[in-house]
Amino acid sequence: MTEKKLKDFYTQYELEVFEDGRISDDGNVFDEHGNLMRMDEIFPLSDYDFDIHFGYFTRWGSFLSWNIQERMKYLYAFVIIAFSALFTYEKECGMQEILFSTKNGRRKCTAAKVGAAFLLTNGVCLLLFLIYTIELLCITKGIGWDTSIQMITWLRSATYDMNNLGMLLHTFFLSLLAMNVALFITLTASFLAKNPVTAMCVSLVVLFLLHPDTLALDVHLDNMTVNRITSLLPMSVLDVQNLLKQAPLKMGGHKLQFLTIAEVLYSVVLIIGGILFFRVLTRHQKYYAA
Repeated sequence: MTEKKLKDFYTQYELEVFEDGRISDDGNVFDEHGNLMRMDEIFPLSDYDFDIHFGYFTRWGSFLSWNIQERMKYLYAFVIIAFSALFTYEKECGMQEILFSTKNGRRKCTAAKVGAAFLLTNGVCLLLFLIYTIELLCITKGIGWDTSIQMITWLRSATYDMNNLGMLLHTFFLSLLAMNVALFITLTASFLAKNPVTAMCVSLVVLFLLHPDTLALDVHLDNMTVNRITSLLPMSVLDVQNLLKQAPLKMGGHKLQFLTIAEVLYSVVLIIGGILFFRVLTRHQKYYAA
């Protein structure tokens, strides 16, 4: 990859790199002061220790930004509405103590409820992923799957060695983790609350109000620490491209990417939280008739 190849690429494919029109028809790019910029300033090659593959990327970037990440947020609302009453309805009707006192009311009944909620949530997610993948393939015909994510304008500074197909798979995986965390939050609220409305409100507050836009915090703040923290919130974590833009944490001689941090963090929360939650639900208690 040479200076000439980069310049030819931007001249042929990326004439609108900057919205304010700082790139001319001959491929020259100027900074805010009108000075001619070198290609290594526009595309900092020194930041990458891997090969970058040029290719088609436009539909991949926009598809992942809007069609998947924005649509998946509506599934949060479905999970909250569908499962807020999973435990609160019995508690509200005074049936919880009776069910927990029966032979199979504690462990098997609880496992059946949680299992059904888990299967339905993940089944809907996988179905949506299949629909989105077919839609993407119909648009792109698979062209551009091996293009480096750095070709997407807003991911030019990303240091993750990944192509568009890898980003699609990570988006699906992290969205699935995030949706299960949303289910876990909803079931916890359902178990602790006294009525479905309270459980629904608590889940909505945790998932929707704890969001950078709602808290008047921009995900793209210049403050790197705030940006990193907000990118890991339940709603923000669906924006995989924002995670890819985060500067990696340097630990010793290794770089820890924020996408990896998010995937590990949400996996640990699901495993540990799920085990503790199920143990609490199925623990033996003594109940007394009122």
